[in-house]
Amino acid sequence: MLKKIFRNIIIEKGIISFILLAWQHTFSQNSTIDSLYSIAQKELNAKSQVDQLNEFALKYKSKDFNTANTLSQRALDLAQKNHYVDGTATAYRNLGIVAMNQGKYDEAQNHFNKALAAAKSQKILGQIYGSIGRLKAETSDFLGCVEYQFKALELFEKTQSYDLQYVTLYNIANTYIQLNEIEKYKEYKNKALAVKELLDKQKAPVENLLPTNKETPSEKPTNHDVLAATYLEKKLEDKSLNEDPFKKSRDLLALGKINIQKGKFTDAKVQLSEALTLAQKMENKILEADILKHFGDYYFTLRNKTQSFTDLHKAIDYYKKAFPTFIAEKQYLNATESASNLGELYELLGDYKQASFYQKKAKELDDNVFTSSTKSTAQNIENQYLIKIKNQQLKIQQLELQSKEKQRLFLIVVALALAVLGGLFWYLSSIRKKRNIQLRQLNEELDQANRVKTRFFSILNHDLRGPVSKIISYLQLQKHPDILDEETNKRLQEQTIDGAENLLTSMEDLLLWSKGQMENFKPAPKLIQIDDVFNDTKKVFSGYHNISFEYHNPDDIALTTDIDYLKTIVRNLTSNAINVFTSTQNPTIIWKAWSENEKIHLSIHDNGPGASLEKFKALYDEKVVVGIKTGLGLHLIRDLAKAIDCEIFVESKLNEGTTITLKLSK
Repeated sequence: MLKKIFRNIIIEKGIISFILLAWQHTFSQNSTIDSLYSIAQKELNAKSQVDQLNEFALKYKSKDFNTANTLSQRALDLAQKNHYVDGTATAYRNLGIVAMNQGKYDEAQNHFNKALAAAKSQKILGQIYGSIGRLKAETSDFLGCVEYQFKALELFEKTQSYDLQYVTLYNIANTYIQLNEIEKYKEYKNKALAVKELLDKQKAPVENLLPTNKETPSEKPTNHDVLAATYLEKKLEDKSLNEDPFKKSRDLLALGKINIQKGKFTDAKVQLSEALTLAQKMENKILEADILKHFGDYYFTLRNKTQSFTDLHKAIDYYKKAFPTFIAEKQYLNATESASNLGELYELLGDYKQASFYQKKAKELDDNVFTSSTKSTAQNIENQYLIKIKNQQLKIQQLELQSKEKQRLFLIVVALALAVLGGLFWYLSSIRKKRNIQLRQLNEELDQANRVKTRFFSILNHDLRGPVSKIISYLQLQKHPDILDEETNKRLQEQTIDGAENLLTSMEDLLLWSKGQMENFKPAPKLIQIDDVFNDTKKVFSGYHNISFEYHNPDDIALTTDIDYLKTIVRNLTSNAINVFTSTQNPTIIWKAWSENEKIHLSIHDNGPGASLEKFKALYDEKVVVGIKTGLGLHLIRDLAKAIDCEIFVESKLNEGTTITLKLSK
């Protein structure tokens, strides 16, 4: 009797706890929505409020479906109340995106249709077309995907929306991969990269609207896979980016796939398991099926290594769990690959009946996606787009011809007027010529003074702000000694001391350089030992324990020059070499000294990523504007080298490293 009462109490407490947790989640969610809605209400007009709500909704499109839906619905109600058609269209599009992320494809299409009916802005209409293209790709309708991507591209070109053009071109390229059109893939990928170059110049943000790319299989990891794995690992370590369970699950899945290819089975299994847990909590059936399929890939690949029948049976189980969901949700590519793998696995088991069944199923699914007319239809869609573009270009050319004819008549009239005024201007120019010579001389002196000032303050910003900010940060931490353990405090103390010493060295260099800009400041050459310069460099950079430094001076070279100038040049070249080691394994810097053809040669070599010679232009061209991108240290090196008659030679190869050689007189 007591056991029964105790069990009932536990059950009642469990129910109450569940109710409290559900109420707490709902309250937290409502609090977030109300907070965001309050922010939106601070906007001056209703249209701005709608835009703000739509923007908030888009941020929650995969992070929190209920929040995204509620914010989109509020934006929709406010937009319709104020007859804001583009706001209405954007709200419907957001509702469609959320439904699509949940795998509710019919509901998503319904929202997109309403968005199309409401949209007036060509840019927003293009974004809706792009979303529909993604929806078509999700259901393996690649012809529909191509059709809507080209519709979106046409509108983005009209509105000169280069960020959206870039995304659309890249997704067209990725869609052609699914159609096995490799040349078309390369063509549109190159077009996308051309737009990307323009975007980089404009520094425009790129919105990932149409993530339709599917990864092509590879037997061994490529360099791209290694870079992608590193990126995903860093991304997953950032807790601020992991608030979105949908994106985190997708990132874990992507990292798991790479580790399967790399043979890191333990890591892959952990990542796939965590991704599966997140997908199940979100009740995202499509994502869950995708992860289950890759568990099948995991055991299939593992079986090839272990020859274990247990792994083979596990692969079959996972493929069969995922297969019905792929069929129900029209994920025909995944369904085709799963059926094909099941056929191969059953053949390995000797169950030829099941193998034949799944092989036929794979063939049927493949034919369902890629009919004989698929490629020709895709070509027709592209041709229609190209014809429209061509017609628009012809109209523009006709207008340009008409405009040029008018311009020709106008220029004739202007030429006659200019002929009359030309004589007058010639007379006036002869008078101004003498004055211009005087002004030019004054301007050159002023320009020189401005260049010195600009370099001075730029180098101040480059060489002094960083070390000073580190010292300030450490001193601020000392206000709260309880937050630092002894080991961390000691390490930070050593780093701060090293930074202060380097700061002092930089100030000495800066003083030397600034004096070098004065007309009467000259170097003081004397006989020096190269070993003294190398020993100075060892001391300055002794704190970089992760970098291997080598110094080679087998002939004990000595020469006559200004040791302070040479030390500063060597230190700055070493500092620049250290800065390139962002992702280099086993970073190494090698200094060498030798005598050749009556000249002393000093060279520094690093095994960093290398760069184009354009990056080193500041070493040769005094007209290069001082700025962070041009490398402030290069300006200092160039000016000091010139003062001591030192020639500089650069050799850099991508992925191999950079060698910079100094040539001085004995």
